[in-house]
Amino acid sequence: MVDTYFDITPYLPAVNNGELIITANNRLRNHMLRAYAKQQAQTVWASPRIYSLSQWIELNWSQLQRRAYAPAARQIINNLQRQCLWEKIISQSSLAAALLQAESLAQAADSALRNLELWQLTEEDVRTAEPQLNVASNSYCWLTWLGEFRATLASLGFITQENAITILADTFKEFLIPQEAIIHLTGFDDIP
Repeated sequence: MVDTYFDITPYLPAVNNGELIITANNRLRNHMLRAYAKQQAQTVWASPRIYSLSQWIELNWSQLQRRAYAPAARQIINNLQRQCLWEKIISQSSLAAALLQAESLAQAADSALRNLELWQLTEEDVRTAEPQLNVASNSYCWLTWLGEFRATLASLGFITQENAITILADTFKEFLIPQEAIIHLTGFDDIP
């Protein structure tokens, strides 16, 4: 087993009480699990409730799908699929005929979409913020590609993780997913 230098001691009361711990990423989760394992005297123990944020989202999304919750009937598109879809849309667009870097442009377009959805803004908000949209503007190009991106997502039965998070938040408010008395967050510096 790989050594870990993570100090699990402050989290032991939460782990022992069965409380949920959500980490910023899988690496931190793995360090916590290894540190917890080093604390154990037995050879077998119950797995602590330590998840990365993405694992926790997937776990709850799957739970909604098993319950046949209609808004969760779509699969969450992964990062590679998103990148490929953006690259395809951009490279096939007449608006991008003179553009040479479809890969980096796709990354920027996806980053803009993530921010838009995390801030729960709409395409109309973008249009309002830039009232002088014309065919040559960056926003016009991005909004055109975004329309194609969303249409393709819908036709393939996918949803973005950001939209899935919004649906999950709604299900927690409606008590469709069991409420946690305490959730411990660790390793977060900013919006994931």
